[in-house]
Amino acid sequence: MQRRIFWSIFLTALAAVFIVGLFTARASYKSIDARVAEELRAEARSVAATLPLLRNAEEYLSALPDSRRVTLISADGQVLYDNHAPSGAMENHRARPEVQEALRSGRGESYRYSDTLTEKTHYCAVRLDDGRILRVAVTRGTTAGLARRVVFPLTVTAALTALLALFLSRALARGITAPITRLNLAEPLENDAYDELTPLLLRLENQNETLRSQLDELENQRRELAAVTENMREGLLHVDKEGTVLAINRSAARIFAVDPAQYVGQNILLVSRSAELHSVVQAAQAGRNGEALLDVGGRVYRLLSTPVTVAGEQKQAGMVVLLLDVTARQQAERQRREFTANVSHELRTPLTSIAGYSEIMASGLAKPEDLRGFAEKIHGEASRLIALVNDIMELSKLDEKAALPPRENVDLFDLCEKILPRLKPEAESRKVLIELTGRRACVWGVRPLLDEMAFNLIENAVKYNREGGSVLVDVAEGNETVALTVQDTGIGIPPEHQDRVFERFYRVDKSHSKETGGTGLGLAIVKHAAAIHGASVELSSAPDSGSCFTVIFDKEFHAPA
Repeated sequence: MQRRIFWSIFLTALAAVFIVGLFTARASYKSIDARVAEELRAEARSVAATLPLLRNAEEYLSALPDSRRVTLISADGQVLYDNHAPSGAMENHRARPEVQEALRSGRGESYRYSDTLTEKTHYCAVRLDDGRILRVAVTRGTTAGLARRVVFPLTVTAALTALLALFLSRALARGITAPITRLNLAEPLENDAYDELTPLLLRLENQNETLRSQLDELENQRRELAAVTENMREGLLHVDKEGTVLAINRSAARIFAVDPAQYVGQNILLVSRSAELHSVVQAAQAGRNGEALLDVGGRVYRLLSTPVTVAGEQKQAGMVVLLLDVTARQQAERQRREFTANVSHELRTPLTSIAGYSEIMASGLAKPEDLRGFAEKIHGEASRLIALVNDIMELSKLDEKAALPPRENVDLFDLCEKILPRLKPEAESRKVLIELTGRRACVWGVRPLLDEMAFNLIENAVKYNREGGSVLVDVAEGNETVALTVQDTGIGIPPEHQDRVFERFYRVDKSHSKETGGTGLGLAIVKHAAAIHGASVELSSAPDSGSCFTVIFDKEFHAPA
């Protein structure tokens, strides 16, 4: 803007100086030319009036200034006298325009130009009373000649004028633009500028208010989005269409074990070179949704990629990659398949036995004395099948956590006292001594589940004990916990099996379990019941040294209001 103003002022000043100088020179030249012509006419009239009174006209004429050319011409055009040239050598002047006009009207004028000398001669002729013609002439320069003579001083003057205009234009341009360049656009109404800028400053203030409002809204939205993305458990990556990471949230950085600040602006393959991630990125770049499973650090994540297009256009702007932790779902699916397979296997064995014995009995192949034994075997397998179905149904209820009886204060010592008589026949048959020690201690829980948990622990201690062994059941109360301990002198559990004994249908010694009629679900029920009550189960065991199970309850867990 300053440059434009500078050149406008500078060129305007030069043009004004040139035009004013041109018109001034032209007007001055015309004024001088008119004055010289008038003087020439007056001089011609004066000489014409004086000449008839003189006896010696030539002497008078020769005394006139040399700046004037005086010529005396006869009526027939012969030159009688000329103060600049010999009269005898001059041609007849009757044909000259000024002479012809003087002969007709008494006075005549004409101009003759010399392009070579760039001069103009003004002739003024007056007819005398005796018929002669007096002609007075003056020669002066033309406009072109004048221009040639003043070209150098004019150039110098123009240069000085241009230099002066240069400095003045620069100063004026700076002076004009200074208030504009010093405008505080952040606070337009605080400026002390030209009044003509007031509407512009008002519009700027309104626009600033609008922009500030929009920026605040965008900042709030950005913070909300950042708060959501940074605190979501799922991993989230924003990637442009070239595969460059635009944003990576905290969960995704934790999953890939990277620093977000170092990988924003880098290619996504630097975050992870897994083939699964590469495949979903390629799918999104091709405009399709991508999906894959990724195993990282022992956990399974589902990768979902979605292309992002510009609103109102079909142009792809980038993609979003979402990482969902499906480890629990995968484990549940695997456990479901294992559970189905185990249930099928466990149900097939007693059903096969029942079908085989019943077929022998139905075909009449069994001897009468063997029928009782077959019936006992069918009864035993049926009982085992019923126990298995009951345990499966119990586990299903625990998994669903639905339709559970209301919670109440349950005295574990009293609960164990009522369980021991139910196990006394089996303990006596194996010559196992059961002893209950400790003190009365209450926990807030579901009585049937606590009864099932304690019964399974004590029953396992009896079943897997040695003949003539013992089982110690102890209830202890601390400041914040209540502990139920069941310790036996049985066969024990090897260390490599201790982490898996709480799994469904897992048996350390399958042949012994079959002999004792175990379903392989007892400890799984114990684990689930303890989890529902917020309790933990601890196991201490060694081969041939017995086992010790301890269930630790928190007194404050689901305490009544």
